[in-house]
Amino acid sequence: MTKKNTGYQINEKDIEATLKYLKLNGELEATREDAIQYLEEHQVMAHVAAHKIVEDEQLAIAPKKEVKKLESGD
Repeated sequence: MTKKNTGYQINEKDIEATLKYLKLNGELEATREDAIQYLEEHQVMAHVAAHKIVEDEQLAIAPKKEVKKLESGD
């Protein structure tokens, strides 16, 4: 199976479910390899989105810490 740095490892259950999804959504000729490619592409997208969420949260927290610091006189 394929493993990226995200800690998620594609497994047979996911491949079978994705293959079924692809076929139900108009890709009647989809293969096991298509399902794996779909999972890999979406895995990367999810990883990038997670980093963006964390980055946005950190940017939102940083100004609050500065305000508290100014309010406390430190």
